[in-house]
Formats: sequence, C-alpha cells, structure tokens
Amino acid sequence: MDGLECGLRCMYLQFHYDLSDRQLEQRLRFDQAFWWFASFTTFEPTPDHSFFCRFRKLVGTKRIGKVFQTITNRSKQAGILRQVFKFVDATAIETKKTTWEERDKALREGEEKLHNGLFSREP
Repeated sequence: MDGLECGLRCMYLQFHYDLSDRQLEQRLRFDQAFWWFASFTTFEPTPDHSFFCRFRKLVGTKRIGKVFQTITNRSKQAGILRQVFKFVDATAIETKKTTWEERDKALREGEEKLHNGLFSREP
C-alpha cells in the first residue's frame, strides 16, 4: 500500500475516534481492528506519532477534514454509520460527605436498635 492511502486510513481512524497522535499510535500498535483497517500486515511496523503530524502538514488539515466529513456524511446516508450520543449522569457519584452521613445514620439506627430494652439487666 502506498503512503497516501495508509496515511488517509490512519487519519480517518483518528478523526472518527477523536484520538490524539499518540493515542492513534498506540491503537495501531495494539488494536488488530485498527491495523487491519489501515491495511497493515501482522508483522509490519506501524507508524509513530510523528508520522501523523508530518502527514497532516503535507496534505493539509482542511483537505483532510473535507474528505472525512464527506465520507462520514455518505456513510450516514447509506445507513452504514450511525450517530451515538454519550452523556454522563452525575447522580450516581457519591461523595465522601454523603458516604459518611449514611454511615453515621446507620450507626445511630443500629445503636437505637441495640438499646431497645430487650436485654436490659434491670428487673
């Protein structure tokens, strides 16, 4: 495969997954789906992060962006690609304060249950 096709495939993965150059380098090194998509063979070395920077400068970020946006739009129209939204719900996050408050409440309730008079030594 030529360098242009390899570079474009790698840049598409970076664009699609929103990866930094170093993250892309790691994914290409260890993720079989990534190196398969970029057309690397099993024993072929993958590029390091500096390759992606040089490639972007050579081709131009505006050109690369237009190509990938076109690919993304056509893929969505064809039903190949779908938009997935991610959100974070902070209601499940427990802070130390709430954890300690719950512990103190449980201790108070437990002490009250222990002092219910059933085991009183007084006649």
